[in-house]
Parts: sequence; structure tokens; C-alpha cells
Amino acid sequence: SVGRAAGAPRTAPIVTGAAGDAFKLRVIGLPKSSTATAQIRIGGRYYSLGKVTTTARGSAVLPAFSAQRAGTYLVKVVPAGGKARYIKVVVR
Repeated sequence: SVGRAAGAPRTAPIVTGAAGDAFKLRVIGLPKSSTATAQIRIGGRYYSLGKVTTTARGSAVLPAFSAQRAGTYLVKVVPAGGKARYIKVVVR
């Protein structure tokens, strides 16, 4: 669970875990009852994690993923017609 994602990568909240862990991030503060696209940046390129539907309260659980290598991964959530939000995942 993450909480509120940040509006800029430099201020993104950090989630930590070990290589091979499954990450299932819950994000709040998104537009209510809407859709959003989740992406992860690997090697400077974004890859789709999939689409999510936000609740009436503006939260969503992103599709689960696992990272096999240590590093910092930037997860971007883009609400339909909204501003991108960011979360950093640090894998050790």
C-alpha cells in the first residue's frame, strides 16, 4: 500500500522490497470513478502495467508486478484526462 502518489518524480513516495518480490500498489487521490493507465519505467522506457478503474473515493490497486533486478523503478499512473502521478519502487 502506498497512499497518495506525487505529481512529480522527484517527490514520489518510495516503496522498498527485495528482488523477486511482488508489488501490488494501492494509490489514493486519483479522480473518482474514472480509469487510469499504470506504467513502469525500465531502462529509460515506460512499459504498460495495464488499466485500472478508480473507486468512488478515488483509489485504485495497480496491477501486480515483480522486479527481478535491484534498482529504482518509477511507476506512473495517468488518469484519463488528468495529470500523471508517480511512485518510486526501490528493489534491493
